[in-house]
Amino acid sequence: MIFLQAIGMTLLSGCGSFNSGDGYDFIQEPALNVVVSASVDEPILSGGILEKHKGIYFATPQKISAYTFSAGVLPEVKDTGRYRYYSFANTGSKNATSDNCSNMHKLSGIESIQYLMVRKSDKRVCVMTYFEERYCNRDVEFEDVEWYEAGEKSFQKILLYKGRLGDIISINYQELKGSAERVRHDSLEEYDLSASDEIAYKSALIKVLSADSQKIEYIVLRNFSDVKQ
Repeated sequence: MIFLQAIGMTLLSGCGSFNSGDGYDFIQEPALNVVVSASVDEPILSGGILEKHKGIYFATPQKISAYTFSAGVLPEVKDTGRYRYYSFANTGSKNATSDNCSNMHKLSGIESIQYLMVRKSDKRVCVMTYFEERYCNRDVEFEDVEWYEAGEKSFQKILLYKGRLGDIISINYQELKGSAERVRHDSLEEYDLSASDEIAYKSALIKVLSADSQKIEYIVLRNFSDVKQ
């Protein structure tokens, strides 16, 4: 932790709270004209400005010298051109927009580790201890990953499925702001499927294929065309 602060990285406690942002992108989910489904209280459509993160993903448990760690993701905190550095202080998810913090990293002996580093030229993976001891393994299996999370400048629009009663389906619209995903706007909308199988909210348009009290199957015909703070 002290070393990471010395190179300008401030790491905070808590899942996903780390300074490894790689800019912001406009993200829309799901894709247009594809049959998808969602359960009650799950998003059926989301669009917004999210912070991009990079990391290293271990699909299976790996071992470097005496250190054994489980499958999971570590966030990248620095790229020097020759090496990439990853933090053991926090973990991320491979796809944080839909499954935040699902792959928690666990390491035996983590209290003695400063960071993990990967040499770009040969993909050698090393751990560095607080005693400046380095242990490496060329056979570690890993994958470079990117994902998106809410950051301080983030803003999202989300439609949540709330179920069906008779011919009426309920949709919850929310606007979320910032890394804490503070709810800035929250409203419940109702649509009569006997009148139309298409539901519209703001610029979004969704065609309902089937729906019951627990699940909806649908196609997004038009997503949120503008997401402004």
